[in-house]
Amino acid sequence: MFIPLYIYEDKNGVRNLSKELDEILGKVVDKFYVIDPKFRPIPSYMSLFCIKSDNSYPYGINSFQQIYDPFNIDDNCLLFITWMEPVPYSIPLYIYKIGNIIYPSLKINSKLTEIDISPIYVLNEKKFEKWNKVPQFRFSNYMGRCIPDPTNGVSIQNCVKHNKNKPQTLLEYLLENRKKQVNFVLKTTIGVTLFFLVFYKIYVMVRYS
Repeated sequence: MFIPLYIYEDKNGVRNLSKELDEILGKVVDKFYVIDPKFRPIPSYMSLFCIKSDNSYPYGINSFQQIYDPFNIDDNCLLFITWMEPVPYSIPLYIYKIGNIIYPSLKINSKLTEIDISPIYVLNEKKFEKWNKVPQFRFSNYMGRCIPDPTNGVSIQNCVKHNKNKPQTLLEYLLENRKKQVNFVLKTTIGVTLFFLVFYKIYVMVRYS
């Protein structure tokens, strides 16, 4: 559902993006996560992107585009889904252009020129739980969009299903998360209470036997 994208840089400073580890592209200088392009429906406030790279040395990126028609896609694209606007637990991906070559970076560089759609926003794995070293991204519905939420979130499938593209007010979002917190406290309190009741019953049985 989520795929890692690696930013490569070769000895000449040419950068590329790939979802595979490939030494021919140079060394890995950064990594981030995006949503699998096959995921449907595309969540609200997210977009599909297409990257095209040269098939021969220096293997640079020659095109970085936002796709408006998901049914009319070039087979040569490296596709992914992500946000056009900042959301919690995301990081900006700056897209610069040097001559005819695209230069992606997670760091801002005021000396370079960004393309029109830059920056876009990609997933930062640092705050999310990992299973077998794979980040488990979670989301909550807020104002009609699924936003990353490592604490109270659900899977992106459930978030989109619950969302149904209907805007959720701030009050609804706060109440929903408050309800989750209250449920957690109640379950914990009941569990502790039952433990002490059982412990007390055993103590009485031993004490007066």
